[in-house]
Amino acid sequence: MTEFEYSLKNYTDSHPEWKDRILTSSELSVFLGEYFATRKEFQNKENEHWSWIDSDIRNCQQEKTFIPQKFDISVGRMLRYMPAHWHTNDYFELYYVFTGSCELHFENEVITMGPGTIVLLSPATRHASPCYSDDCVLFYYMIRTSTFNMVFWNNLTDQNLMSAFFKKALNGEGGKSYLHFETREDGGIQSLLYEIYKEYQSGDIYSPQMMNSIMSMFFIQLLRSYKNEVYLPSDASFHWNPCFGEIFSYIQNHYHTVTLKDLAEQFNYSERQLTRIIYAATNRNFSEVLLDLRMHNAAGYLATTSLSAEKIAELVGYGNASSFYRAFGKFHGCSPSEYRRKAADFQH
Repeated sequence: MTEFEYSLKNYTDSHPEWKDRILTSSELSVFLGEYFATRKEFQNKENEHWSWIDSDIRNCQQEKTFIPQKFDISVGRMLRYMPAHWHTNDYFELYYVFTGSCELHFENEVITMGPGTIVLLSPATRHASPCYSDDCVLFYYMIRTSTFNMVFWNNLTDQNLMSAFFKKALNGEGGKSYLHFETREDGGIQSLLYEIYKEYQSGDIYSPQMMNSIMSMFFIQLLRSYKNEVYLPSDASFHWNPCFGEIFSYIQNHYHTVTLKDLAEQFNYSERQLTRIIYAATNRNFSEVLLDLRMHNAAGYLATTSLSAEKIAELVGYGNASSFYRAFGKFHGCSPSEYRRKAADFQH
């Protein structure tokens, strides 16, 4: 621990009234004022640590204060023994525990985080993160909303059913939206997050771009390895079951032939249960999900192959070309031949 953290530990141990609860922003300001007033080295307000008091300790922490202007991502290590306070962010925040354990508090819910725990918080999610352990190394990654859209959402294509689920989860109701993963000290995940931290510390001219690229790789790896093992808020309207990922993968791989009856037999759910699961996770019914998959895949075939429209209709699950033409025109606003021509013009 740093000298500052040892000092905070000694102070909070002797003033347990500050450590035994989650503070409001104004209470944290009071704590800091009292703490620094006991330290001779901080009597001069020109000392950099007075900025903790003079800067904005807000109910809502803002990008402009916590993310340097030239960066899209800011990285820090949680200060041990600093009393936790309730707050929200106007940016996305990702917590990762390297060693030790600590808690992440929400209203009416607490997550106990250990090595490998990842929690991704949406803006406006009220939370607090006490870190009262000598061996806890908790890093936080603050990501501009615009950058998050670029490095995360862009990795979730419209054809991927998990994208609809993740988007819904991170735009949850009731002011509490997060995704919680247990990566069990996955070396690849840990290495990527550490590389982002090193780039941030290096201050190299290309560090912001490198951090964005590594963060994109991190999200791809996270979704590839743990998309079926995600936890949602306990009071979320939809509760994720790991087998749901298998259901989505099955639909994804068999969209051209699968029926609701097939799906029910494959996974031992009733058709009614599957209908509720699919709608709860994606905000679309089964037929809409199939249509989206068929139309996006058909568009891909038209843009990248010379296959005839009739053959593409067969590949994406249409028994006759005329029904495919009608569906494609309604979905994309043009005929398959027009779509292929536009795609060719765009590529050239």
